[in-house]
Amino acid sequence: MSIAIALDIKPTKANCHKRFEEIYFVLDGYIRLKLCDPTSDRTRIEKLSVNELCVINKGVHHEIIESSENNRLCIIAVPTFDPSDENFSDKI
Repeated sequence: MSIAIALDIKPTKANCHKRFEEIYFVLDGYIRLKLCDPTSDRTRIEKLSVNELCVINKGVHHEIIESSENNRLCIIAVPTFDPSDENFSDKI
């Protein structure tokens, strides 16, 4: 497991991972995520506020599309973050 704290995170590029899952847990502020599951071709938007989390399963394409000016995000990768598994996405 890997744990990171992101301070004042801004919108990100869409990406996906094949070997690990991520958990986004908002400590302060809010973020809006866009997620696309290629197995169902379903796209959805999730708004996470303080003390809310989202589990991003392996293979799900995701990006942060909006965030509050001041925010803290705890990102947990299970089993562990692997930078070689960072695949940018054209699905969303």
